[in-house]
This record gives sequence, structure tokens and C-alpha cells, in this order.
Amino acid sequence: MQLGGPAGARLVVACAGRATFARELAPDEHEVEVVLAPAATLTGVVRDATGALEPFAWVWLAGPACADGPRKLRADARGRFACDGLAAGALELTALANDPDAPGFARAEITLAEGEAFPWEPRLGPAPRLTGRVRDARGRPVANAPVRIERAARAFACDEADLLGERQGSVRVTSAADGSFGAFAFPDEAYVVCLLDADDLTRVLDWDARATAGGPPVELVAAPDRGPTTLLVGRALDADGLPARGAEVQLAGPLLLRTLRCPVDPVTGDFLVPPLTAAPYRARLWRAGQAPQALADGAWIELAPGEARAFGDVVLAPPESVRD
Repeated sequence: MQLGGPAGARLVVACAGRATFARELAPDEHEVEVVLAPAATLTGVVRDATGALEPFAWVWLAGPACADGPRKLRADARGRFACDGLAAGALELTALANDPDAPGFARAEITLAEGEAFPWEPRLGPAPRLTGRVRDARGRPVANAPVRIERAARAFACDEADLLGERQGSVRVTSAADGSFGAFAFPDEAYVVCLLDADDLTRVLDWDARATAGGPPVELVAAPDRGPTTLLVGRALDADGLPARGAEVQLAGPLLLRTLRCPVDPVTGDFLVPPLTAAPYRARLWRAGQAPQALADGAWIELAPGEARAFGDVVLAPPESVRD
């Protein structure tokens, strides 16, 4: 197959009865041999804890068997669902009832063989919940406070796709009269919980970046002032020490509604990220066709009020190191 278009693109090939083929292309790759293997399929019926059919339940698929990325299915009125075009390999399955007040939950891990027709009939049990409470500065409960809950993997992702909820992986709940709140959450995953300003839903008053389902309740304080803003500065260089022309610094985090992009100066390589509210962020240096370079070790960086974080010289990996 002859290819054109931008370097570093993703190739996806789908054909009825065949497993979807997907692969990231190297910047200088313009010819690919595509072999479409027989497709595996998944079919089943979702039932509640009593064995009754669960209409319009949600089913998520993720893992190597979904070569083109995670999939989200909706069962029909009799709880039936089906998915084809799957590749051989591991698959994580999650089923969730279509009832926000009492969501049932089931999860399984399977391995598909080439061309296999796999039946899965999940029976939904109690769904794990993430809980918390909102108080004011004096410790009194705050009612009707909007709270955004999202998976940490999404909150700190730079334009990575997700299939759940209101803001690509988030849900919004409101605190009760006693300040309490709660929502379904996947087990064994970290969540970011943000208390929003009821008058400006883009403004975050408080947050917890390490919440888990079944863990200690999240305590949020409706404090209107998060303190002084912070700055990020540094210089982006190529492997030969020259300014990294065409590069940009990307930031993601629970306080940002979208990825923040800051171009690198093409003459000096310097970058200056505009003032940010003190909070956790993921920061990386990015340029088309090259591997992104993290600006700090670990899952994210914590910025303190009034801090000016200097990263010094950050060197991008050479293009030839980017391979599938």
C-alpha cells in the first residue's frame, strides 16, 4: 500500500469479516504491507443481579484486540449486544447499566483467538462508587455545588481519545444538602475530582487528583481564592543543540478544559507558558513526527502558588527514533 499525507500518521484499515488493522507510521514510512486476518467477534446479553434482561446497557471494549482503539457499544431493549472486526489478543470488557441512580457493573478480561466467536453474558453487580463532601472555609456543608469527576488518565492526557461522559471522560454531579456527593467509578483507577464555581463552570475552586472508588471520601473546600499564578519557562532544542523550530509545549490537567499549546520561539528555542493556577499538570514538548518529550518525571507536576518553574534546556529525540 502506497501512502501519502503527514508524517507520523496513523493507518487504519477496516474490511467486513476481517480484523481491523491499525498502526502508527514512522515519519519516513510511505509503503506498508497490510494483512487482514479473520475477525473475531463478541456477542452477548447483559443481565442484572437477578438474571433479568438489562435494556440499553453500555458495554466498553479496550485492549490489543481493539486495534483501532477502545469501543463503546449500546445494548438493545433486550440487553443484546454484538461487536465484530476484532483482532486476536487480550480484551478488557466492562458492562454498565443505563441507570444513573443504581448502576450495575461487571468487568472481565478475555483473550480472543483469530476468527473466534466469543460469547459474554455479564451479570451486573453493585457498582463501585467514589464519594466525597463539599464544605465551606468554616467547615459547614455546601449544597448544590457542582463537582466534576474524571479519570486521571484523561484529565492529564494531551488530546488523547476517550469514550466516557460529558468532557471526554468526565461526569458532573451536584452535592446534596449535607454537602455529600458520589458517582460510579471504575475500580483500580485514579480519578481527579474538581469543585467548580457554580457561577462560572470553567473555574475550579478545589480539587483532589488522587481519588479512588471505595477509597476515603474526598474532602473539597469551597475557597474562592487559589493564590497567585505560576509560570513555566525553558528552552527547547534539537539533538544538535539548535532551537527546535516548529515545536510547542503542551499542558493538560484538571483545571484546563482543553490542551494548552504554547509555541517555541523559532529563533531562540525559548518557551514561556502563560500564568497558570497552582495545580497539578502534565507538561510535554511536542513536534509533529517526533516522540513527545516530558518536561518532568512522573505522572504530573505539582505547581505551588507563585512558583516559577524553570526547566532549562529540553532536547527532543531525533525523528529516526520514532518507530512502531
